[in-house]
Amino acid sequence: MRQFPHNRIAQARRDAQIAQNTAWYELGLTSLDHLMMYESGSLTASDETMRRMAVLYNVSVEYL
Repeated sequence: MRQFPHNRIAQARRDAQIAQNTAWYELGLTSLDHLMMYESGSLTASDETMRRMAVLYNVSVEYL
């Protein structure tokens, strides 16, 4: 089954064992709501935010 990109963002965060309330702060987002929207697919992350997620979650940008 093919995962949608937003599912991979959430899965990568969970695999890295990072809580949402920690991730949004570490990523430099303005609120937890932004991270939740990225993970639900209702908002598309910028290239820079995707790079930060990849580093924080220890995955490639391509995976996300």
